[in-house]
Amino acid sequence: MVKYSIELKQRVIQDYLSGKGGSTYLAKLHNVGSSSQVRHWIRNYRAEGLPTAHSKVNKNYSMELKENAVQCYLTTDLTYEAVARKFEITNFTLLASWVNHFKIYGEVPISKKRGRRKKLESIASSMTQNPNDSQRIKELEQELRYAQIEVAYLKGLRRLEKNALMNKNQDSSTVSVKPSNSKKS
Repeated sequence: MVKYSIELKQRVIQDYLSGKGGSTYLAKLHNVGSSSQVRHWIRNYRAEGLPTAHSKVNKNYSMELKENAVQCYLTTDLTYEAVARKFEITNFTLLASWVNHFKIYGEVPISKKRGRRKKLESIASSMTQNPNDSQRIKELEQELRYAQIEVAYLKGLRRLEKNALMNKNQDSSTVSVKPSNSKKS
């Protein structure tokens, strides 16, 4: 997806307002990928005014606002764009995804967490800050060491038993054979 500068969007909208042409002409004039992109900018201009550098800020919406917006869309004849404007939702396609999620699952979606996941070391270091937690971790580590020793001991014991059984089977399978040097007459 191509990202266009705020200045370009503003120039295209100004040209549209001054009557220089329709969306197809303006798209060609300003080297914009498609006329639908220009129509989208004009639609947003009518709803929100001229685009600014702060118009594309990620917003977090409360569950209550999401539920109210979804219910408003489902219970009225308003379009996605009209409901988004009413509830000050920056992108009406976001509202459409909430409505679709609601229709499928019966509830509005929970906000997704953003950013990198914490590494295991940072989680462990945050856990050891509490003295009770660090004591419990030491106890669990000691139990783990005892369990590892026990497993190693039992594996060694099993290996010895297996070797003893193999030696016993080997001894019983070997039969002494007398060499027959005598010839039958």
